[in-house]
Amino acid sequence: MGRIAFHVVKRVQISMSFVILIPLLPLLATAIVLLGRSRSQDRRAKIGVLPIVAAFLGAIATLGVVATHGPIAVRFYDPAAAGSFPVPL
Repeated sequence: MGRIAFHVVKRVQISMSFVILIPLLPLLATAIVLLGRSRSQDRRAKIGVLPIVAAFLGAIATLGVVATHGPIAVRFYDPAAAGSFPVPL
């Protein structure tokens, strides 16, 4: 059974830009639950579970990718470009 799971994870192609969604999805769930009328809070809480489940599944998929292919690096900016930033005097 472990071999089947290994092959399934091996075939999954995850774009590294989706990795940033893992910490942002719980923030989305918080916004869904807190924003809105108090009458619909139960319904919003049920909808708010979906981003949490998606973040959990994304974390599991990322763990599988890291375990099989090595570490992931997400660059938000190029540090070399910051050194050549022109400042008008």
